Amino acid sequence: MEIEILIQKINSEYIWDKKPVFCFTSDVDWASEDVMKEYFKIIKPFNIKPTLFLTHHSDIIEENYLAVFNKVVGSLQNIASCLNMETRLKK
Repeated sequence: MEIEILIQKINSEYIWDKKPVFCFTSDVDWASEDVMKEYFKIIKPFNIKPTLFLTHHSDIIEENYLAVFNKVVGSLQNIASCLNMETRLKK
């Protein structure tokens, strides 16, 4: 990256320069599908884009998170799950 571009990016104005920005994370921790439905029902009206820490597969997460935000996710279970999820999402 050229130094001019880097300086331009450093001097750019960002949303957090004007108003507070919050990071919202959630550890799914084997939550049931009913719990995940309720979770997304609560956060959707606020347009919250959470970072989810996954422990298992969930159709509700795929419908409400992966499809909406088009995120690549990994599992806290093991690296094989991360690789499988990433491969599936690229298709």
